[in-house]
Amino acid sequence: MLLLQNKIDQFTTELIVQATTCPSTLPSLETIDQRLKEFVRLHHLDLRRAINHQISKLHSNILIKKFSKQLSAFRLTPKQVQAFIEL
Repeated sequence: MLLLQNKIDQFTTELIVQATTCPSTLPSLETIDQRLKEFVRLHHLDLRRAINHQISKLHSNILIKKFSKQLSAFRLTPKQVQAFIEL
């Protein structure tokens, strides 16, 4: 049991020496936390932008279909339809 405790103490000492002589290459936990929060915030904004874009496209498609249905009742010529589209 004493031999095992000596080995544990030896390894503990070696780890302490290594920890104090090797500089930490990782940023602090606060920095990591701030960067993760910023990443999540930016990802959330991008996701909202993409969703809003898709919603806008959907609304446009719905309006185009409604407008096309209304125009089809008037039996317009292709030239007249083109004139409406250019408006």
